[in-house]
Amino acid sequence: MKLPALLYALALLLAPLAGCTKDEPKVWADAAAAAEKKLEEKKAQGDNAPKQVEGKKLNAFFPETLDGAKRTFTTEKDGYVEAKYKKDSVDLATVTISDVIDNQDSKDKFTKSTEKLGAYPVATFGKKQTMVLVKDRYQVKVISDTLTHDQRKALIEKIDLKGVAAL
Repeated sequence: MKLPALLYALALLLAPLAGCTKDEPKVWADAAAAAEKKLEEKKAQGDNAPKQVEGKKLNAFFPETLDGAKRTFTTEKDGYVEAKYKKDSVDLATVTISDVIDNQDSKDKFTKSTEKLGAYPVATFGKKQTMVLVKDRYQVKVISDTLTHDQRKALIEKIDLKGVAAL
């Protein structure tokens, strides 16, 4: 075997090991530290820590129909409920209500919002999601492949936002 071919073969054998190091990337260390800090804060609050609302309490704020589309609940757990609205067997939209009491990242989506729906800040995610933050705690979101931003906002207005705010 010639020397260049031998070096090439050796390089191919060692290439997979090039990315292996004992040092963890800084991003993982930062994430771990943030998670640990959050856990310590919750422990310090003890029984006084805010708790997410029960999912079944959120169900009441979803109308049975939206623009002629019928509601079907698809997910319910503490702090989150999701319903799909279908019209003539075609998905119109998915509507969710999330209790984001301990999710600052979700709340931060609204900090730069200049658009409002009533008293509530509006945010978008991509071209298919429109959401409002109610009482700095509940995120009400409409997701649709076919509706425009304004149409999704109109659907959000049909959700009982005052009821959500009263929780």
